[in-house]
Amino acid sequence: MNRQKAKYAPEYREAKPAPNPEEEGELMVIGGDRKGIPVRHEKREAKIHDHRGKREPKPDRKKMASLGVSYTVDRFFILLIR
Repeated sequence: MNRQKAKYAPEYREAKPAPNPEEEGELMVIGGDRKGIPVRHEKREAKIHDHRGKREPKPDRKKMASLGVSYTVDRFFILLIR
């Protein structure tokens, strides 16, 4: 599914207008995260019990989801008073 959806990414990016540099902040912040998302099986499927007690990766238990973010922000200072 990722390969099918990825073929539309270049067209989408090229269609987006470039941001106005006058409206952007001084600093660019970039972040990302990955999470294991549990795979939900239909109730009529048998539960997976054959992996109990094993330390190796458990196939068909989780799928990885990735998220990326980027934005600009102006420089600011925080005064901490204790």
